[in-house]
Amino acid sequence: MTYTIFTNDANKAIKTIFDCVKKGEDPQKVGIDSWEIQKGTSGKEHLVHTPQQWSDKGYLDLIANSNNDQISVKFYYWSNYPSDQRNDVDEKYILGRFSELLLVHFDAQYNRVNINK
Repeated sequence: MTYTIFTNDANKAIKTIFDCVKKGEDPQKVGIDSWEIQKGTSGKEHLVHTPQQWSDKGYLDLIANSNNDQISVKFYYWSNYPSDQRNDVDEKYILGRFSELLLVHFDAQYNRVNINK
């Protein structure tokens, strides 16, 4: 699945999303309660949905393209999450929850979103 956010400034949008999640509120001062930023083993920051059923499974990476006008959003399982419990719907659930975050809290950060199977 590909999840692409089209924006005027991808790096700024990612920074805004991550900074707001760290603070626990969006640019309008509305609370963001069910997301956090966690550092992976490499030190890279990842976006994590915090409800117990999701935080232990995996995370999202937001990656700006070289033209700085698109963000790829990718779901990854944590390396210690058991392989036999992985399935093809977890990504869909997490990206759905991320879509809610984006629509409710960050509509000024993007022009459109494209999701392809």
